[in-house]
Amino acid sequence: MSSMAWDSVLVLARSDRVECRDDIFEPYKDEIQRLYVNERIRLNELREMMKLKYGLDQTEKQWKTMLRQWKFKHNLNPTDAAHCLKLLNEAPSRGLSPTVIFSGQKVTRSSIRKYIQRSSHIKSEADLLAKIPPNETAPTYIRLASATPIIPHPPSPSTSTVSPAVCPRPSNVNLTNGAPTNQTVRSTQGRHLPLEHRFSVSHTHLGSLESLIAPFRPSTLDGPSTTPPSTGAMDRINMALSCHPIALADPVSLSELNEHHGYGFDEHVWGDFSRCPQVNDATQFSSTFVANSLLWCLCDSQNNRKYDEHANYHFHTALWYFACMLRDCPRPGEDCISATSIAIAILESVGQSRRLAKLLAECNRVTTQALGSSNPLSRTLGFAETILQLRGSGKPPAYDINHLKNVHQEILSRYPRSRGPALVAQFNVAWAQLEMKQYEVARKELQGIFAECQSHFGAAHMHTIMALASLARATMRLGDIREARRILVSEVRPRIRSNFPENHPYVWELDHRQAFMLMHLAKLTDENNKSNYLHHAEKLLRHVVVSRHHILGSNNPKSVQSFRLLSDVLEQQNRHQEAHQIWDWTQTQLPQSNDGMS
Repeated sequence: MSSMAWDSVLVLARSDRVECRDDIFEPYKDEIQRLYVNERIRLNELREMMKLKYGLDQTEKQWKTMLRQWKFKHNLNPTDAAHCLKLLNEAPSRGLSPTVIFSGQKVTRSSIRKYIQRSSHIKSEADLLAKIPPNETAPTYIRLASATPIIPHPPSPSTSTVSPAVCPRPSNVNLTNGAPTNQTVRSTQGRHLPLEHRFSVSHTHLGSLESLIAPFRPSTLDGPSTTPPSTGAMDRINMALSCHPIALADPVSLSELNEHHGYGFDEHVWGDFSRCPQVNDATQFSSTFVANSLLWCLCDSQNNRKYDEHANYHFHTALWYFACMLRDCPRPGEDCISATSIAIAILESVGQSRRLAKLLAECNRVTTQALGSSNPLSRTLGFAETILQLRGSGKPPAYDINHLKNVHQEILSRYPRSRGPALVAQFNVAWAQLEMKQYEVARKELQGIFAECQSHFGAAHMHTIMALASLARATMRLGDIREARRILVSEVRPRIRSNFPENHPYVWELDHRQAFMLMHLAKLTDENNKSNYLHHAEKLLRHVVVSRHHILGSNNPKSVQSFRLLSDVLEQQNRHQEAHQIWDWTQTQLPQSNDGMS
């Protein structure tokens, strides 16, 4: 074959490869834009996430090429910053708000000032504008924002509405275990919340509670999950409970509220914090249980009698749907275990161990009434409750591992078609071994459990994540801190991010743990690596400290843990004065006006 023919073949081959690559990426373009541009996920995390979710296993070079073709950008370069500044200068004459959209992100003059301050070679706006010709048109991914839309208030709730969708007034969001927080979050239909905490404008007509619960609602749900069960749902409930009635209080009715603002605290901010896609794949009972558990926690944590009837309503509604999962499932125990695991993960991540213990105790009571005291499913739930009680008592862990192994075997024989409960019982055995410092045995168990959870539940399911996180912990306790950190960063984080947004308490918990490992790595290495490890740990913790302080409150147990760890990291760097001024520094990072956190 001639050289010309070979050249033609090579050209065709290259064009085919490019076309194939386009075809591979194109179906996921919208999701990639949302994750990379809007949620600002790092490329390595995005690659792992898409690989786990869709098997999209392309090289980093292919990813970067496609992102360039789509003009999806994370960061401003000098040319982009100059175009943004030029448009900001033109905005007043066009009658538009002084905001530029850069690759889906908002850029203001304050953003440009910070960009100039960080630059080593650009000293002024004039220097920046000199980076582009005066008449050069901005690229398509940089444009002036249109006039700010006016978002209508939701209609007033009807008098028959239970747990009405309301428009809250600015107020304190209290999610401590009793002590008030120091922060105030201001919001009117979410317009003053940061972008990652706002809900879609298309949902605003449904009201604030709708924005909170939407992530949990499957498409088959009979009606809003915070309304009383519809006639169809009641028929299903009665059918589910008719064989062996369970002594449950009826979901309490809410009186008509004279106050227009309803709850009086800003629950908008919890919309994204409640997101977990896997719950939407469960039954309506599972999703409604999780949603009402979260709402009960939010209402009860206000420590204000004004919200008691809301708290009682959501608590009893959650228990009703939990009872239905016990009776109305083709695979007994599977949905109960999944739903309680999601509730545990979310409530633990916001420092609500005490209320979580109460919820698990009631779920255990319902399970015992429905299935008998000797039922292994009840004892599995009871173990989770025991963990919380021991943790709160300060006593050293003392678990009966042989008993837990027997529970595992009973579940295998009692629920042969339900693999989920058996895996959770097996995980409880490994977790107890880990607590009892049987690290090598626990690690071997967890390696097998992780593989089975991934096969049964899926790569990004909460049980798979918990098995991996516990494996990382066992690995660290055995002295291999680098491998433990690798598991957290490369294996656990992408799975968590496929469930939750970046600014989520569950992600903060992961970053807190990674910082803890980095601090310990710093003690085992040379001075250069020590400095790098501690700097990275500090960077992670500063974000976690501010986020937890602002959202959860300064007295929340999770906030206190991160305060202490950041102080330890600064002390290890001999920055003693900064370590003693963390509180003052945190106050400067919080919103000080009605402009919120935008």
